[in-house]
Amino acid sequence: MPSQVIAQIGMSLDGLEDIAWIPGGWSIGAAVSFAVAGALSDIFGRRWVVMFGQMLVLAGAVSLPISYTYSHR
Repeated sequence: MPSQVIAQIGMSLDGLEDIAWIPGGWSIGAAVSFAVAGALSDIFGRRWVVMFGQMLVLAGAVSLPISYTYSHR
């Protein structure tokens, strides 16, 4: 994750010193998701796992703009 993105997140959360957990959490999340996706692709095949992952990304990309509870300070 680029440092400029982390700095913007820290500024929007009102504390640059409290964002040290973001790179670690990102790395742990990526490692776990890659391991799970690898195991599932061995069982179901790479095509189905990639298609499911793309459907999750699409669902997130559609749900955020149409959500009514998203608020920005």
